[in-house]
Parts: sequence; C-alpha cells; structure tokens
Amino acid sequence: DAPGFGYEPMARFDRARLRIKLMPLLLHREITVGTAVVEGLVLNLQENRHGVGNWEDLVANNESLAENTESGEQSEIDISGIEFLDATISYRDGASGAAYRLSELAIKMGRISGMEMLTIEGLTLEGILEGIAAEPSRLRVATTDIEIQTVQQVVALQTLELEVLGIEITADVEPFSYAEGIEPVAVIQIAAFSPRKVMAQFDVEPPNTADPGVLSHMSISAKAHVTTAAFELSGVTMELDDTTLTGKLSVPIDSSGTYRFDLVADTIDLNRYM
Repeated sequence: DAPGFGYEPMARFDRARLRIKLMPLLLHREITVGTAVVEGLVLNLQENRHGVGNWEDLVANNESLAENTESGEQSEIDISGIEFLDATISYRDGASGAAYRLSELAIKMGRISGMEMLTIEGLTLEGILEGIAAEPSRLRVATTDIEIQTVQQVVALQTLELEVLGIEITADVEPFSYAEGIEPVAVIQIAAFSPRKVMAQFDVEPPNTADPGVLSHMSISAKAHVTTAAFELSGVTMELDDTTLTGKLSVPIDSSGTYRFDLVADTIDLNRYM
C-alpha cells in the first residue's frame, strides 16, 4: 500500500491466467490475447481525511510511463475477454468515515480491441453491495457495448442496466469525458418499486397512514445529471400510487448538502395518507 495507509496490501489476487499469441506480436506488433482470468482479487481503496487516495501514486507512475512512450509506435490490442471471479472491492473515506464493500463479485468483459478507439463488446458486473443500506443488497450492472476514444478521453456506451436495492434502472447515457471530473448525463427509467420496502432496507419506519396500501408503488422517468455536488433530475415524471408528479429535483451527494425540488402533482387523496 501507499505510505500512510497501513500495511494491508492495496491489491492482491489468488490466481491469474493470460495467454498471448506470439507471432502477431513479433510480426505485426499486434497484442492478441485469449480470455484473461483473475480469481480472488481483493482491492482495498482508501482516501485519507485530506482526500488523498492510496491509488494516486500508481496513477502518477502510469502518467509518467505514458509520457515516456507516447512518441513510440502504438500496438493494436485484441483481447478475447476479461473475467474477474470471486472478487472483493472495498472503499473507505477517511474524512466522512463512510465505507462500502462489493463482495462475491463477478465481472465479465467481452472482446476488447483497438487503441485510439478502444471497443469493449459487453460488460456485466454482479455482486453483493454493503454500506448503502442496513442490509447487503445484490448489485447488477450491464451494457452491451462500450467505446473509448483514448486520445479525446471520451466514453460512449449503449443502454446501461442497473439493479440495486431491488430497484431496476435503465439509462441511456450521453458520451462523456473522463479527462477531469466525470459528470455523466443520461435519460433514466426507474421501474415500479415499493417505497415502503426501500424504507425498510434503510431501517426507516414508514409513516402511519389511514390506508396501509399507500407508498407501495413508485416509478420515475427523467433526465439525470451527476455532478460532484448532487444528483440532479430534470423533466421528471414520477408516479406515486395514484398521483403523477412532474418537474425537477436535486439530491445532494454529501450529507451536508441540500435537497431541492419543484414538483407539480395532478391529484392526490390526502385522506389515504393522513
């Protein structure tokens, strides 16, 4: 690990397998690789109270290496796929004390090819997420295709599917830059779910209501913008039980932030909620 972050290794794994075809490398400077497999990866990511991450010295070394080699001829990459089996990734924020953990993690990537235009033919990630709710939750992320313009540092991906806390979300993400801060924009659809069940996962007692059937159905469609400060939704259409709300809202990333909303409801039977 980096100095000042303890003695636990930042990364380790049980077993890795990688096969490279020799002749394309020697004759054409083409890196052709079969499916690469890493088993039992354990990745411990930390930020100290000053916001310095234990991975930053590795990033600096990679940037230095890129500067030394960017004048040389670049080889095309062709990898049949990459799999991470039974991985564990943890993150701890030394300033806030927040800690998150992904366990029993399986990551599968399809064929990876190109150089200046790097293409990944499919990505799936499945595991158990801890730290956002009172109980662990299954997490699944999937997309069919990712394109990375390595010179312009721009990412474009097909429709993204996300499942967490039992909520299913699809997102059509606009191409975004990763040169500095990543602030993606996407049109999202959140399938119908029960707010009561979500409250229970966060150990929040649902309010007493005259009709115990309320707060059992919610679905959302909106345009989402993730910034460093907030998760902003515009063009919102939200169905809550028999009520439809439209407008915009903003949810802070940090617990010290402010919730903002401007929503209009068509009709609501308050007697059910009193």
